[in-house]
Amino acid sequence: MTIALVASNFAAAQATPDAQSEKVVTSSDSETAEETWKTQEASRKAKPANDLGGKISFSANDTSITAPAKNSGIVLLDAEHASPIGMSLPKNLSLDAASVTGDGVVKYDSAKDGGVDVSVQVYDDASVSIHTVIPNIEAPKTYEYDLTLPKSAQAIPQEDGSILFLGADEEFLGGVAAPWAKDATGKSIATSYEYADGVLRQYIDFDGSTAFPVTADPWMGIKIFKKISVDKYSGQPRVNLDLSWWGHSIYSGAAQGGGLAGIAAGQAILRGAGWTEATTWSSTARKALLGKASMKQQFDCHVAGSAFAGQWNLERFRVSRTVHWSYGVAVHHCNWKTATRY
Repeated sequence: MTIALVASNFAAAQATPDAQSEKVVTSSDSETAEETWKTQEASRKAKPANDLGGKISFSANDTSITAPAKNSGIVLLDAEHASPIGMSLPKNLSLDAASVTGDGVVKYDSAKDGGVDVSVQVYDDASVSIHTVIPNIEAPKTYEYDLTLPKSAQAIPQEDGSILFLGADEEFLGGVAAPWAKDATGKSIATSYEYADGVLRQYIDFDGSTAFPVTADPWMGIKIFKKISVDKYSGQPRVNLDLSWWGHSIYSGAAQGGGLAGIAAGQAILRGAGWTEATTWSSTARKALLGKASMKQQFDCHVAGSAFAGQWNLERFRVSRTVHWSYGVAVHHCNWKTATRY
C-alpha cells in the first residue's frame, strides 16, 4: 500500500469548480483491495423507497439517499445531524437514463454499443458504491467523480488507500473506502485514487492481458457506525455498536495523521460525533443510552480502548461510576461491577 501527498499540508477541499485544494493520491495493495471488495459484497443492499421524479430515493440507517433518474447527476447522502455529502456518476460518459433492478440496483447502461456501463448500489448502512463496468481495452483508464462536500472539508489519506473527509473542527463528514478493481475472472487489477479540487479520479491499470469486463468503484460512506442494535443482558437493555470502515480509521487515529496526537483527536471525534450518532440512531437506542451515566461512561471507556477490540457492548445494568472509569480499567476492561473499583 502506498500514499503520496503532493503537498505538505491539507487545505480546505471545496467541491466547487473554482475550489483550490491540495492533491491527494492513494493506492491499495491487492490484500486491502480484496478486503474492501469482500466487505462490500457482504453488505446488504437497500431497496429504493420511491421515484421522486428526477431522483430515485432510498432510506437507510436514518439517511436519505438519492440517485439521479437521468443519465447524470449526484448521488447524495443526507443524514440527520450531519452535513450532506455526495458523489456524481462518472463524468464524460454517454449513458442511458436509470433503470432499477429487482434487488434495488440503479443501472445506467451505456448509450453506445460496447461502452462503459455504470450502476449505483445503496447499502443498509447508508453507504453507496458506484460500479463502473469497463468493457474492453479501448475504454478509458481514468474515471472522474465530482464530490459534494462542505467548504471546510479536508481530505485525509489513509495507509490502506482510503480517503476520509473531516470538517473544520475535525467533524467526521464521510469517507471513500480503499479502491478496488476486478477483471472478469475475479483477479484484482491495480488501481489508485487522486483527489483534488472537489474531484475524485480513479485510475485502473488494465492492459492487453486483462480479462474483460473490468469492474471498479468508489465506495462512499457517511456513518461512524455501520450497525447499532439493542438486545437484553442481565434483564436490562444492551446496546451493541459496530464501527464502519471509516469509523475504524478514526478509532485507530489513522484518520487524524497517526501517532498519539492522531489517537487523541480520533477519541475526541468519537466522544462527540460518535455519541451523537449513537443516541440519534433509533428511538430504541436513544432510550437505552440516555438517562443513566453508566452508558456514556462505558461508551467513553470503549473509545479509549483498543482499535481492534471488535464490537462495543454497553450494558445498562452496570452501575454508574462515582470514581472515574479509568481507575482499574486494566482489570475491568469497561465491564466494571462497582462504582469505585472493578
